[in-house]
Amino acid sequence: MVEKFMQAKNWNIIERLTLPGREGQYFSANDLHLSRESISFLDSSFPTGIYLHQKEAIKSSLKGENICITTGTASGKSLPFYVAAMEKLAADPKARVIVVYPLKSLGREQEERWIKAFDKANIPHMWGESMARRQCTHVWTFYAIVRC
Repeated sequence: MVEKFMQAKNWNIIERLTLPGREGQYFSANDLHLSRESISFLDSSFPTGIYLHQKEAIKSSLKGENICITTGTASGKSLPFYVAAMEKLAADPKARVIVVYPLKSLGREQEERWIKAFDKANIPHMWGESMARRQCTHVWTFYAIVRC
């Protein structure tokens, strides 16, 4: 597939680097000083720990740094995003998190994952287009996923 794309553009491959796969290693998130909501989510969802790239991304988000994660499919790229959202809401109950996914099917799949994550973190939430018509009586207000 890459070769066809390169040929179509009349580009040459100068060098190729193939990295061998490796077994995943799990790391504790206990030293990250996270909110009880994030800890509840991580402990219930990942009892054996999280991957190093997830831990490093969470560390960066706690410092206010921007994050770009490039790993394979189903390798846990969304987890640091969930934790960053939970941490923002734990620090500021008036905060809102709006998540936009460019594909409707991806948005629906991710919505289910966000709901499960926030349920495990015990963070009250509302979802969907009708959220503006509802009221939340919890300490936490609400946040939404907006799909394109």
